[in-house]
Amino acid sequence: KDVGGYPELKTAAAPADIDHDGMPDDWEEEHGLNPSDRADGARDKDKDGYTNVEEYLNHTDPTQFVDYTDLKNNVHSYHRGSAKVR
Repeated sequence: KDVGGYPELKTAAAPADIDHDGMPDDWEEEHGLNPSDRADGARDKDKDGYTNVEEYLNHTDPTQFVDYTDLKNNVHSYHRGSAKVR
């Protein structure tokens, strides 16, 4: 008997990834990468310190430089393990 402990998850086909670099081909094309070049996953197109595959996994834009280290300059208060960011 199902007691509702876990939701029923639906499955779907994985997106196409011709070069097997971990980034879907359509995402690579949208961001100016080559879906046939396995090495582009390890590159850092915008030179922000994150590889293209890390940008994909983190839902960030590999063409948009963001200095995440600058975030510390926007923190204005700490409270028990959290921080308010402007």
